[in-house]
Amino acid sequence: MMRSKSPTNSPKIIEHLLELADRNDRGALAVLRQGLGKPPGSVPGMYRHVQTYIPDRAPREYEDAAYMVAALFATHTSHCDGKPWDTNLGASFRWLAKKVDNLETIERRFEVLLGSRREVLGERLRHSVSLLKSHDIPINWYQLLQDITSWNRPGRPIQRSWARAFWSQAFKE
Repeated sequence: MMRSKSPTNSPKIIEHLLELADRNDRGALAVLRQGLGKPPGSVPGMYRHVQTYIPDRAPREYEDAAYMVAALFATHTSHCDGKPWDTNLGASFRWLAKKVDNLETIERRFEVLLGSRREVLGERLRHSVSLLKSHDIPINWYQLLQDITSWNRPGRPIQRSWARAFWSQAFKE
């Protein structure tokens, strides 16, 4: 696992998930994987691993994002919060595009992800995380939690940020 110092005021849920991975707590990770493809908060076994680490008065978007990220993390525990994956999932996809032969396929999948409504985002992210895992590309889980929380913001700043990370630096490094 590529792990550097956690960000200041880092979400406690991400710290907990990283600890589970560091301890190789396969039982807890299996429970968290049960949340894949299910509405956030609908798997009671996840509560003790997620609800405990959600700040008081956190908005519903944050809580839902925490459940989604916990389930996704349990499938791909490789984390990096340092370069070159330090920005967002767009940067992870950029590195994926550098590793595979078919850039068009990666671009198409990435565009579908960017166009996703919040209602289908979990399923699309599940496929994306699986693809990144298959090529040993780590994910900045701190950033992904923030990005999912803000996915529906007006003006689509998250989607624009991911697109910028993917296309503006693609193949320049």
